[in-house]
Amino acid sequence: THEAGWAHASGALRGPSWLREPVDPNALVPQLWSSTARKVDGELEVGGVRLADLAAEHMTPAYVLDEADLRGRAVAFRDAFAGWDVYYAAKAFWCTAVPRWMAEDGLHVDCCSPGELTVALRGGVDPSRIEYHGNNKTVPELRRVVAAGVGRVVVDSLTEVGRVAAV
Repeated sequence: THEAGWAHASGALRGPSWLREPVDPNALVPQLWSSTARKVDGELEVGGVRLADLAAEHMTPAYVLDEADLRGRAVAFRDAFAGWDVYYAAKAFWCTAVPRWMAEDGLHVDCCSPGELTVALRGGVDPSRIEYHGNNKTVPELRRVVAAGVGRVVVDSLTEVGRVAAV
C-alpha cells in the first residue's frame, strides 16, 4: 500500500496485461466490444444499428446489448464445457430477455437475490436450472427458493446449512 492510499501505489491503476494504450484513441479494442461493433464513416454501430440513432430515439445514458454476441459467447462457454452445467450470472446483466435467451440456449442461471430470482422466473427459466447463491440468505428467502423449485442452493456458511435444513 501507499501512505496516500491504494490509488497512489505503484501499478495500482494498471489495467489487464493484454490491454495496451491504443495508437488511435478512437479505435475499438476488440476484447472490450461486441463482436459486431464497427465504425462506419466514423459512427459506431453495434449489431448493425447506429448508436447515434439509438441515442436519438431512446436518449442517453442507455444500455446497449448485442443479443447475437451475448448468446454466441454463452453458447461457446456451454459447448466448451459440454457435460457440465454452465451458469450465466445474473449480476452480469439482467432483464427478462437474458434469462429467456440463456434457457433457450441450454444454459443454467445463477441468481443472488429475490429480485434476480423473480426476473429469471418471469424470463421463463425452468426453476430446476436456477442456482441460488448469495450471502446471508434469510429463512423467508429460502422458503421462496424452495417453493419455486430452484435446483441448487449454494450455502455460504454452517449457519446457512441449518437454515436450509429448517426450510
